[in-house]
Amino acid sequence: MILKKIFILSVFIIVCSVFGCAQKDRIRNNTMTLSIEPKADISINVGAAYSLTAIIKNAKYEDIDEPVVWSISNSSIGVFTSSNTKSTDFVGASAGTAVITLTCQGMQTSVNVTVSI
Repeated sequence: MILKKIFILSVFIIVCSVFGCAQKDRIRNNTMTLSIEPKADISINVGAAYSLTAIIKNAKYEDIDEPVVWSISNSSIGVFTSSNTKSTDFVGASAGTAVITLTCQGMQTSVNVTVSI
């Protein structure tokens, strides 16, 4: 009787361990880092395009895919070729300065942009 209980307990522990490990891979880790590449301030001329990339990493510093939104504080100086993809081009439209902001999962990072004639 005691051996039967030990056997059942052992099987239970093994099953919980296996399914517990499988569950861990599906738990979403909200710890991430967000950055814009290149990291330096941007200076371009009207009509020129500048490539930007969102870098999103999890707590293990592995690349992850999450929805992003690019925005600019002064939309009259330029536009994005796509405002919701990880990679986009910013195209200068008129002279001025602004701040480009990348938003992902409530986190934000930004870079300054200057457009010249």
